Amino acid sequence: MKKIIAIIFICLMIIGTLYSCSSQSGGNSTTTVGDNLQTDTPSNPDGSASQTETTKITPNLPEKDLGGKTFTFYVMGKERNVNNYSTEIYAEAENGDVINDAVYKRNQTVEDKYNFTVAEYPEKNASLADAVKKTLLAGDDVYQVFMMNLMDSVNLANQGFLNNLKNVENMDLSNPWWDAKSDDGFSICNKLYFAVGDINIMDNNATWAVFFNKKLISDLGLQMPYDYIQNNGWTLDQYYEMSSAAAKDLNGDGVMDPDNDRWGTVGEYLNTSMLFTASGERVTQKDNTDTPYIQAMNDRAASVMDKVLNIQLDKNSTLHANEYSGKYANAYDMIRTAFKQDRALFYIAGLLSYTLLRDMESPFGMVPMPKCDSSQDSYYTTYNPNNASALSIPVTNQELSDTGLIVEALAAESMYTLTPAYYNVALQRKYMRDDESSAMLDIILSSRMFDLDSVYDWGGSYSVFNQLTQTKSRDFTSAFAKVQDKAEAAVTKSVDTINSFK
Repeated sequence: MKKIIAIIFICLMIIGTLYSCSSQSGGNSTTTVGDNLQTDTPSNPDGSASQTETTKITPNLPEKDLGGKTFTFYVMGKERNVNNYSTEIYAEAENGDVINDAVYKRNQTVEDKYNFTVAEYPEKNASLADAVKKTLLAGDDVYQVFMMNLMDSVNLANQGFLNNLKNVENMDLSNPWWDAKSDDGFSICNKLYFAVGDINIMDNNATWAVFFNKKLISDLGLQMPYDYIQNNGWTLDQYYEMSSAAAKDLNGDGVMDPDNDRWGTVGEYLNTSMLFTASGERVTQKDNTDTPYIQAMNDRAASVMDKVLNIQLDKNSTLHANEYSGKYANAYDMIRTAFKQDRALFYIAGLLSYTLLRDMESPFGMVPMPKCDSSQDSYYTTYNPNNASALSIPVTNQELSDTGLIVEALAAESMYTLTPAYYNVALQRKYMRDDESSAMLDIILSSRMFDLDSVYDWGGSYSVFNQLTQTKSRDFTSAFAKVQDKAEAAVTKSVDTINSFK
């Protein structure tokens, strides 16, 4: 994840370490990165010169003239999803939008240095992997870099269509502009086929958090979630107590409906696995050879799921968009509308929701996903694998060394342009409604954890969470036991397949 304090340039110099925030959020400190350090005066996100001279860490890359080559990135297009699409790779010109202008400035800086051009192909089909497979099978070097979501990235990696990024010349995944937590989380047998870092922001947008309606907090005489954070009391039990207290049959017809009543929580089935992860549990772990294994069946996991299902299966306080698919033009817009209209206390969703709530009249705030209990060592969150982008390089790429160079250079420059624009300006200044949310953003982006099973779903072991919610079943232990053997066999098969690749 992008280490959050990377954007505060003065602090970087004071503490002598570097963190990066956009899609990385770990705590990796870096005192030496390669051999290439220079003193520079970086610009602020709005383009004005910074008044404080800082040491800018740059990648240890060769000087090279790429002869005007075009490097094309295959990205998630707007026609594919009007709310969640790539703005992180290409910008035609400056237009006053902070993200667009940061991308333009980043690209121009690196393009001028190495004499090449960044281009993108915005895919409109739902499955990016399926859409590009014909090109890959033909061996055509049409796209040099993929910025697919995690699910499509895994699809291609499993079929041998992606390069092991650890072997790509000029890429150094230990550098602070790459997310060390995700690299460690998504590698298998010390091979990594997709990565996230400062070069992308869609992984940040897909990171899960809890939004809350401050007007309802006040109207109902409830305590602010920020107070529970301060006292280490933001737990699943506390969350459920508040969610239950807020729900009400406003029209008195004896039936809770989406359009007229007030809900404690609005969200989706996916929140079952998200709350499980927030409690520090994972379906998979890895041994000292970086080989994954299934480990979800334990007493704590069962206890966590009992608390999670209290929330998710309470039909009187929790509203799921999934159950109204087809009944509304967009069921996810429907649940957001309930939140905007002060008919929902909590809305669990990705950080992208800030942009989708910009027309909300009532004040709202944001906090991390709740802990299981106060003894939990940290808050945890993860991201929606269908929405988060990840960088990969297809095996059809005929310019692997040069691609490694431009990807590394763009990622490094993003740490000084795209990351602060996204974090300091787009989120903190443009969309956030209170100062507390900024502090919460630090917690959220620094506490992401990654479960391989969330993208591999070995033997249907991750689908169990959705199925329990859909079928209104509380028997997690039995449901998981039914798929465990199949899941373990699927893990073994994946490991064997990965080991057969370069």
